[in-house]
Amino acid sequence: MIGAPAAARASGRGGRERRAGIRKRARLFRHSRAARLANRLTEARMRVDSLTLARGEPGVDRAAYKHGNP
Repeated sequence: MIGAPAAARASGRGGRERRAGIRKRARLFRHSRAARLANRLTEARMRVDSLTLARGEPGVDRAAYKHGNP
């Protein structure tokens, strides 16, 4: 369902209706298997990152990491 916003635009939907469609897809995604998988991956990545930081390994700049650019 990649071209949905384009389809909404082509059918002449207004901004609010188009956003409602996007929000609906987001809501459906939140409870899907893909969402659970994505959450697991994100959590695992965060856990690994925090462990790396806790060990204080060289090459991990704490200040840079804190601002999202390790």
